Amino acid sequence: MLRFIVFFFSLSAFWTCKSKSVDYKVSHGVYSWKTSFQNTEHAFLDSNHVMRIYLRFFDVDISQGKAIPKGKVKFLSMPDREIVPTVFITNRTFYALTKEKNIELVQNILDQVKSISQENDFVFNEVQIDCDWTLKTKAMYFDFLKTLKLKSMKRVSATIRLHQVKYLEKTGVPPVDEGVLMVYNTGEWQKYSSDNSLFEPNVILKYLDNLGTYPLKLNVALPIFSQTLIYRSGLFLNFLKNTTESEIENNGFFEKTDKQREYICTENVFFKEMSFRKGDIVKIEQAEVADLLKIKNTIFEKLKNKEFWLILYHLENYKYYSTKEYAEIYK
Repeated sequence: MLRFIVFFFSLSAFWTCKSKSVDYKVSHGVYSWKTSFQNTEHAFLDSNHVMRIYLRFFDVDISQGKAIPKGKVKFLSMPDREIVPTVFITNRTFYALTKEKNIELVQNILDQVKSISQENDFVFNEVQIDCDWTLKTKAMYFDFLKTLKLKSMKRVSATIRLHQVKYLEKTGVPPVDEGVLMVYNTGEWQKYSSDNSLFEPNVILKYLDNLGTYPLKLNVALPIFSQTLIYRSGLFLNFLKNTTESEIENNGFFEKTDKQREYICTENVFFKEMSFRKGDIVKIEQAEVADLLKIKNTIFEKLKNKEFWLILYHLENYKYYSTKEYAEIYK
């Protein structure tokens, strides 16, 4: 039976990029983060030479004292390039685990990943774990990663937040083959005063000093999505999902303020299954291309390793930018 094993991620497929003083080699990847996968974005993937999809297989959360997989991905069509199974685990999961339950979780995750892969007839060479660990869960989480590496006999990667690089002596370095530096959600979205909690260049720059000495090989993830936040009386109220800026702009009950991508509700109204009051503020956040390029180039120059993957998060929102802009972002 045909195996969807893609070999065009070899060294010859790397795209060589240059900064003012540093030569580096970067390969192109993308996250897919929906509960279903359909291989429909060929034009985007091919035109940007995307060789690898980091595909969310399922989440793990704690329920009644047990670590339970949730939201298992469904394949509506088959992948045509390399797939890296990616599993999101809530930090609170590791609060509830004993050493024995931790080992059991590793086996359960591996069984699920292998089952999904076999059902859809492809092989995998790497497993990625996404977890924003804390000082209190570090020991249990790191033991989990060690066991996963041992039992899977595969490459294991883990997501790394900016603060975990800046304060690496406290947060520790996960025992994996390589990490992915997640360069988004950098501000305090709870605060209306935050300019752009999704991607704030001035904040990001404060966390990059240790990149040149970080002991783990790092890849880089940048955001290509937006988020819509609602504030009432200056306080965060909720996220507004599945809404475009044009829908808000064309709704007669919202007016543009003098701030970029910000609107004020002019009447009490029911919109997108949510109740709005007069005076509510709606903020739409996304990364400006110029900011993405500035931060990307700075990180590329600072990274100790000069061969890495640039991974965009995530595939389902790629239409936020133009073909020309993606050529610059992936460059």
